[in-house]
Amino acid sequence: MFKSIFSRLVWTFIITLVFVYTALFCAMSAFELRNISNRQYEAATKAAGSIEYMTVLSIDDMSDLRVRNIYNSALGSWSSIVGSDITVINEDGNVYASTNNIKRVPKELAARALGGAPYRGYTKFGSYYNKPVLTIALPVKYNGSVIGAIFFNTTLDRIQNSLVDFFEIFILSSLLSVVVALVLIYSQ
Repeated sequence: MFKSIFSRLVWTFIITLVFVYTALFCAMSAFELRNISNRQYEAATKAAGSIEYMTVLSIDDMSDLRVRNIYNSALGSWSSIVGSDITVINEDGNVYASTNNIKRVPKELAARALGGAPYRGYTKFGSYYNKPVLTIALPVKYNGSVIGAIFFNTTLDRIQNSLVDFFEIFILSSLLSVVVALVLIYSQ
Protein backbone atom coordinates (compact mmCIF):
# COMPACT_ATOMS: atom_id res chain seq x y z
CA MET A 1 0.00 0.00 0.00
CA PHE A 2 2.75 2.46 0.94
CA LYS A 3 4.75 1.78 -2.25
CA SER A 4 1.77 2.33 -4.57
CA ILE A 5 0.82 5.66 -2.97
CA PHE A 6 4.47 6.63 -2.89
CA SER A 7 4.99 5.70 -6.55
CA ARG A 8 1.89 7.71 -7.52
CA LEU A 9 3.35 10.70 -5.73
CA VAL A 10 6.63 10.20 -7.57
CA TRP A 11 4.91 10.03 -10.95
CA THR A 12 2.82 13.07 -10.07
CA PHE A 13 6.03 14.86 -9.13
CA ILE A 14 7.70 13.83 -12.43
CA ILE A 15 4.70 14.90 -14.53
CA THR A 16 4.59 18.23 -12.69
CA LEU A 17 8.32 18.68 -13.33
CA VAL A 18 7.86 17.94 -17.03
CA PHE A 19 5.10 20.54 -17.33
CA VAL A 20 7.07 23.13 -15.37
CA TYR A 21 10.25 22.45 -17.38
CA THR A 22 8.32 22.67 -20.65
CA ALA A 23 6.81 26.01 -19.67
CA LEU A 24 10.20 27.27 -18.50
CA PHE A 25 11.88 26.08 -21.68
CA CYS A 26 9.33 27.83 -23.89
CA ALA A 27 9.69 31.08 -21.98
CA MET A 28 13.47 30.89 -21.86
CA SER A 29 13.64 30.02 -25.58
CA ALA A 30 11.67 33.14 -26.40
CA PHE A 31 14.05 35.21 -24.28
CA GLU A 32 17.08 33.50 -25.84
CA LEU A 33 15.74 34.12 -29.36
CA ARG A 34 15.28 37.78 -28.50
CA ASN A 35 18.79 37.87 -27.00
CA ILE A 36 20.30 36.33 -30.16
CA SER A 37 18.42 38.85 -32.28
CA ASN A 38 19.69 41.72 -30.10
CA ARG A 39 23.29 40.48 -30.27
CA GLN A 40 23.05 40.18 -34.05
CA TYR A 41 21.62 43.70 -34.24
CA GLU A 42 24.49 45.06 -32.12
CA ALA A 43 27.07 43.26 -34.27
CA ALA A 44 25.42 44.59 -37.44
CA THR A 45 25.36 48.12 -36.05
CA LYS A 46 29.07 47.98 -35.21
CA ALA A 47 29.94 46.59 -38.64
CA ALA A 48 27.66 49.13 -40.34
CA GLY A 49 29.79 51.98 -39.00
CA SER A 50 32.87 50.68 -40.80
CA ILE A 51 30.95 49.69 -43.92
CA GLU A 52 29.32 53.12 -44.01
CA TYR A 53 32.73 54.78 -43.75
CA MET A 54 34.16 52.53 -46.51
CA THR A 55 31.15 53.20 -48.72
CA VAL A 56 31.38 56.96 -48.38
CA LEU A 57 35.13 56.91 -49.12
CA SER A 58 34.89 54.64 -52.16
CA ILE A 59 31.63 55.82 -53.71
CA ASP A 60 33.32 58.07 -56.25
CA ASP A 61 36.08 55.59 -57.16
CA MET A 62 34.05 52.39 -57.66
CA SER A 63 34.81 52.44 -61.39
CA ASP A 64 38.42 51.61 -60.46
CA LEU A 65 38.69 47.81 -60.34
CA ARG A 66 41.22 47.90 -57.49
CA VAL A 67 38.93 50.00 -55.29
CA ARG A 68 35.97 47.72 -56.05
CA ASN A 69 38.03 44.60 -55.22
CA ILE A 70 39.22 46.12 -51.93
CA TYR A 71 35.66 47.15 -51.05
CA ASN A 72 34.21 43.71 -51.86
CA SER A 73 37.02 42.00 -49.95
CA ALA A 74 36.35 44.14 -46.87
CA LEU A 75 32.61 43.52 -47.22
CA GLY A 76 33.27 39.77 -47.37
CA SER A 77 35.40 40.01 -44.22
CA TRP A 78 32.64 41.83 -42.36
CA SER A 79 30.16 39.25 -43.60
CA SER A 80 32.13 36.40 -42.08
CA ILE A 81 32.77 38.32 -38.83
CA VAL A 82 29.11 39.21 -38.32
CA GLY A 83 27.81 35.89 -39.71
CA SER A 84 25.40 37.52 -42.15
CA ASP A 85 25.05 38.11 -45.85
CA ILE A 86 25.56 41.83 -46.49
CA THR A 87 23.97 43.91 -49.25
CA VAL A 88 24.61 47.62 -49.77
CA ILE A 89 22.28 49.80 -51.88
CA ASN A 90 22.54 53.40 -53.08
CA GLU A 91 19.92 56.13 -52.62
CA ASP A 92 18.05 54.93 -55.73
CA GLY A 93 17.65 51.43 -54.28
CA ASN A 94 20.10 49.85 -56.72
CA VAL A 95 22.49 47.25 -55.33
CA TYR A 96 25.92 48.77 -54.83
CA ALA A 97 27.61 45.62 -53.50
CA SER A 98 26.56 42.24 -52.13
CA THR A 99 28.32 39.28 -50.54
CA ASN A 100 25.76 36.80 -51.87
CA ASN A 101 25.05 38.11 -55.38
CA ILE A 102 21.72 39.72 -54.58
CA LYS A 103 20.72 41.84 -57.58
CA ARG A 104 17.66 43.60 -56.18
CA VAL A 105 16.43 44.50 -52.71
CA PRO A 106 12.65 44.26 -52.09
CA LYS A 107 11.12 47.70 -52.60
CA GLU A 108 9.35 47.85 -49.22
CA LEU A 109 12.57 47.07 -47.34
CA ALA A 110 14.59 49.52 -49.44
CA ALA A 111 12.00 52.27 -48.91
CA ARG A 112 11.97 51.70 -45.15
CA ALA A 113 15.78 51.78 -44.85
CA LEU A 114 16.19 54.72 -47.23
CA GLY A 115 13.60 56.54 -45.14
CA GLY A 116 16.26 56.71 -42.42
CA ALA A 117 14.74 54.26 -39.94
CA PRO A 118 16.52 51.03 -38.95
CA TYR A 119 14.56 47.83 -39.52
CA ARG A 120 14.76 44.39 -37.90
CA GLY A 121 12.47 41.51 -38.80
CA TYR A 122 12.11 38.09 -40.35
CA THR A 123 11.71 38.09 -44.14
CA LYS A 124 12.54 35.97 -47.17
CA PHE A 125 14.21 39.08 -48.64
CA GLY A 126 12.12 38.88 -51.77
CA SER A 127 12.73 35.45 -53.24
CA TYR A 128 16.45 35.19 -52.52
CA TYR A 129 16.04 32.86 -49.55
CA ASN A 130 13.88 29.75 -49.32
CA LYS A 131 13.32 30.21 -45.60
CA PRO A 132 12.85 33.37 -43.53
CA VAL A 133 16.03 35.15 -42.45
CA LEU A 134 16.67 37.74 -39.78
CA THR A 135 16.97 40.95 -41.81
CA ILE A 136 18.56 44.03 -40.29
CA ALA A 137 18.49 47.20 -42.42
CA LEU A 138 20.46 50.30 -41.47
CA PRO A 139 20.62 53.59 -43.40
CA VAL A 140 23.95 54.91 -44.72
CA LYS A 141 24.22 58.61 -43.90
CA TYR A 142 26.61 61.24 -45.19
CA ASN A 143 26.45 64.91 -44.14
CA GLY A 144 23.09 64.29 -42.51
CA SER A 145 21.36 62.80 -45.53
CA VAL A 146 20.69 59.16 -46.37
CA ILE A 147 22.78 58.05 -49.35
CA GLY A 148 22.04 54.32 -49.16
CA ALA A 149 21.36 51.40 -46.87
CA ILE A 150 23.06 48.26 -45.57
CA PHE A 151 21.17 44.98 -45.20
CA PHE A 152 22.38 42.14 -42.98
CA ASN A 153 20.62 38.79 -43.60
CA THR A 154 21.25 36.06 -41.03
CA THR A 155 19.91 32.60 -41.76
CA LEU A 156 17.79 31.02 -39.07
CA ASP A 157 19.96 27.88 -39.19
CA ARG A 158 22.59 29.77 -37.22
CA ILE A 159 19.99 31.00 -34.74
CA GLN A 160 18.41 27.54 -34.47
CA ASN A 161 21.81 26.00 -33.72
CA SER A 162 22.10 28.31 -30.72
CA LEU A 163 18.63 27.29 -29.57
CA VAL A 164 19.47 23.59 -29.99
CA ASP A 165 22.55 24.07 -27.79
CA PHE A 166 20.37 25.84 -25.23
CA PHE A 167 17.80 23.00 -25.43
CA GLU A 168 20.48 20.35 -24.84
CA ILE A 169 21.76 22.14 -21.74
CA PHE A 170 18.21 22.58 -20.46
CA ILE A 171 17.29 18.90 -20.99
CA LEU A 172 20.48 17.65 -19.35
CA SER A 173 19.95 19.84 -16.30
CA SER A 174 16.30 18.74 -16.12
CA LEU A 175 17.17 15.06 -16.31
CA LEU A 176 19.87 15.49 -13.71
CA SER A 177 17.44 17.13 -11.29
CA VAL A 178 14.86 14.35 -11.82
CA VAL A 179 17.51 11.65 -11.27
CA VAL A 180 18.72 13.34 -8.08
CA ALA A 181 15.13 13.65 -6.86
CA LEU A 182 14.44 9.97 -7.55
CA VAL A 183 17.64 8.89 -5.81
CA LEU A 184 16.76 10.98 -2.76
CA ILE A 185 13.20 9.65 -2.69
CA TYR A 186 13.97 5.97 -3.18
CA SER A 187 17.09 5.87 -1.00
CA GLN A 188 15.06 6.15 2.17
